[in-house]
Amino acid sequence: MVGSQPAKQPQPSLSPEQIATFTQAVAQYIRAQRAHYYPRAVPLSFSELWSRFFPAVDLQRIRVIQPGQARVPNPPFYAELEQLGFTGLPNFTTMGAITFDDVVVFHEPLTPQLIFHEMVHIVQYRLLGIDDFARLYVRGYLHGGYDGTPLEVCAYELDGRFIMGSVGFDVEAEVRAWIVNGRF
Repeated sequence: MVGSQPAKQPQPSLSPEQIATFTQAVAQYIRAQRAHYYPRAVPLSFSELWSRFFPAVDLQRIRVIQPGQARVPNPPFYAELEQLGFTGLPNFTTMGAITFDDVVVFHEPLTPQLIFHEMVHIVQYRLLGIDDFARLYVRGYLHGGYDGTPLEVCAYELDGRFIMGSVGFDVEAEVRAWIVNGRF
């Protein structure tokens, strides 16, 4: 059909053992990146507005690497995924920011929406822990790609509400509801 998008290539199926191996690799990667960037990361200052969305614990936990101070490379396990036939893996070097537990490496200038999105991930990490975050991220990616990963869908939905002018809502309660309702 003229003007239609090419069909997405199906991604390979992984065995439960392969999924467990990659989930463990993702969790190890998150921990290693957090440890690598944390010594150079600095806290962010927030206005009162942010406390209408996030608990003080998360506003105090976040540490950031400013744009231009670092560029996160793609994970080392990408090579193995590509050998298995995976295509279109997210390119870490072109993402606006990447969160590793409580450390955010910003590649693009900090905007309220980008900060909010990454703060949602910080809440997710705190409530889920690194291992469950990694497990849910891998599972979500395998079922829906980056755009269909429920952890990302949640963050985009909430940052969308924020940017559309919400005067406040409890992000922690929203993330807890996703967890309780099995949406991740």
